[in-house]
Amino acid sequence: MALDTAHWYIFGRTRSAFERFKDGLKTLGVYSAMLENKEFFLKIMCHHDNPITAENIKGAFRPVLHTPGSSKRSTENLILCLWENFIFEAEDDDSDVLLEIILFFSTGLKSFPPLDLRPSPTLCFLHDPEESGELSKYPKANTCTNRLYLPIVHTTYQDFKSHMVFGIGASEGFGLS
Repeated sequence: MALDTAHWYIFGRTRSAFERFKDGLKTLGVYSAMLENKEFFLKIMCHHDNPITAENIKGAFRPVLHTPGSSKRSTENLILCLWENFIFEAEDDDSDVLLEIILFFSTGLKSFPPLDLRPSPTLCFLHDPEESGELSKYPKANTCTNRLYLPIVHTTYQDFKSHMVFGIGASEGFGLS
């Protein structure tokens, strides 16, 4: 009885909606084209996880930069170089942090969605001091707005990397495994 109930819950209650969808596809001959070209429509109609690469992460996050020539902009350019080195190094199997973890820290997602990230992810810079009066050494993120805040206090890659790895690793999973 439990098996029948589960089967109905998963398949039976959605059957009429599925049939209406199928009838709509038949109207313009799309349904028969789908049956003839299953491989093509499988890519369109079904989600497949896109591999997370450093290029994908770099392309997804748009930096919010100050005016060219300003002192803040030159600092941001340095941090952007460190950021790119960091994500390209994270692509290696023996990295201290994985690209999937960086994406999860920044957006709350474990993979890129099929269409696009909304809102579009941005890279911001932590120019303002914290309550202690000091600039943050660690990254911050707002997963509701897909905004990653990078610390600007680091001048060497090793310093930047160690604080990024610690900041991202210390917050992994929002307390969830």
